[in-house]
Order: sequence, then C-alpha cells, then structure tokens
Amino acid sequence: MNVAKIMQQWELPITPDERARDRSDELSVLLTGSPQLRARVSITCFGKTDGGGAQCHAVLSALFFSHQHGVAYLHQPFVLVDHRECEHLRWTRRWERFLDLGKGFERLVHGANFVAVSDFVDAPDAHPGPVVLHAQAFHFFANQQPDAYEEIVAPLRHRFERRMRWASLRRWLAVVGRSKQFRVAVHIRRGDVSSDNSWSDRYTSNEVILRKLDAVAAELSKKAIPFVVDIYSEGVLEDFTVLSERGYHVHLGRSVFKDFEAMVTADLLITAKSSLSCLAGLLSRGIVIYEDAYHKPQSHWIVADGSGRFDVGLLQARLAAINCPLT
Repeated sequence: MNVAKIMQQWELPITPDERARDRSDELSVLLTGSPQLRARVSITCFGKTDGGGAQCHAVLSALFFSHQHGVAYLHQPFVLVDHRECEHLRWTRRWERFLDLGKGFERLVHGANFVAVSDFVDAPDAHPGPVVLHAQAFHFFANQQPDAYEEIVAPLRHRFERRMRWASLRRWLAVVGRSKQFRVAVHIRRGDVSSDNSWSDRYTSNEVILRKLDAVAAELSKKAIPFVVDIYSEGVLEDFTVLSERGYHVHLGRSVFKDFEAMVTADLLITAKSSLSCLAGLLSRGIVIYEDAYHKPQSHWIVADGSGRFDVGLLQARLAAINCPLT
C-alpha cells in the first residue's frame, strides 16, 4: 500500500519522521503561557498507519490536548489502518465508525495552513495567522495527567455502551450475560509480536501472564467468587497450552471489535503492552491490571511489573469496593 499516495489523495502533508515525533508536552508549555497563540491555533491528528487501537488512542490524546488547552480540534478520518481483516478501504472505514471519535467535531478542511507541531514549537513566530497544528499523537502531554482523561472518556464510554446495548443487544447478552460469573479478560500480544523480532519489547511470556492470573484466581477463590477467564490473542492453541490447561478460555483470531467489546465489559481486565487493551482499560468500568508500558496508567489501575507481580493488597481493596459478582 502506497502511504504517500493515500496522503496526497487526502491533500495531507507528509512529515519526515524526525519532525513527526511527539512534542505535545513542549507545545503545552508554549500555549499555556500565551493566550494569543491559543487564539490562532487548532489541532488535528493524522499520519499514523499502524493498528486501529493505536490510532484511536492517538486521536483520543489529541482530543484530550484540545480539551485541556481550550483550542479547537479538527477531525481527520483514518486513512490507513494496519492488521486488516478485509479490504483496506472497508477496514479503515470500520475503524472510523467503531468509536466514532469525530462525532460532534468539525471536519478538517483540506488545503488548510498545516504546520507540524515540531516546526511550530521550534519557531512559533514563523507561522503567523490561523494555523492547524498536526501530529501523529499527543501522548507526551496526556502522560503527564492520565487521570484527567476521564473528562473526555466519560461521554465516549456512555456512547459506546449505549451502542452495544441497543444496536447489538443479542451480542451484548452473549458477551456479558452468559452467566453470573466474574469475568476476567486477558489481552496477549502475539501475531506481529514475538520474543525474538523487532517488536520483542512488547512481548509478554505466558509464564508472566500466568503469574498474574494465578494471583487474581487466588483472591477470587478466597472470596468464593465464581469466575471465568477469557484470553484474547492470535496464533494457534498450542501456543497457549500452559493457560488452557488451567481451564482458561483462549479465543484466537476473532474479530478485533468483538475482542475489544469483551475487554471493555469485563469485570477485570489484564492488559498487554498494547494501545488496544490500554484503550479498553480507559473505557472500562471494571478493575484494570496494567502491564507497565509506554502509556502512563490511571491512578486506580493496578500496575504489574515485568515479572507479572503486582500489589495484591490493591486488588483486595478493589474487590472489596465492588459487589461481586458484577455480571
């Protein structure tokens, strides 16, 4: 797929990698100290070509930046989404509709006065007049105050839950209404991620995952809470024997949209080093056990270290605060 050609079709600028890096934290300092600059800028987010979870998370970071600084956000629909399950244009449109992050926002006008965030940060006075600042993501700023995400996530969560309940009621009941068991969802990165490729830093071994699950299972068993564990990943079942032998349900190669819905609605979510499950954690009303990675966790999440260990006391407190089982 010719990314440059697609960007040209959308009349979007192509920014070299060294100019596309996230400098939203520096932009925040610049705008916070100058009402005059805030009055003449708007922001947008485009240029990523990775998976849908990462791109949705990037747009969410732009919405957050816009909200926190009082500057307009202009929405650019996705142009290319990786890990496709169907023809590329259809796949991209499915992701655009899935969370509908552009709902209620003005669409980006092609041919606008685009300026890369990096260029603006380096020389704001060189770009007079109304400008549209663009970046691939605004995570560096969002990572400074992850709890404040809730201000923009709350309405998105409400819309997401309402759509699932009414537009897909039968599927909703199949996911969350199958039993009165406490549902534990686990996301495991496989597919393009392995222990010995260029994405090895995003790989988590089955042994580390099992350590987390054993700790969760022990606490639920102590409280006599019936539970079920659903694991969402890619590959073949033989790759997850150590987990399936414990009676955990392993779901492989399903629709990413179904997996995402199941993660969001779980009573407890164990994330991977992945924007997909991190995004699910942001939308979740349940307990989140977060594998420490690039994105900063919210304060009520339980953070596991690289070996899979976490503060069990925090899990006990979270369980005590809810009326189990939830479903």
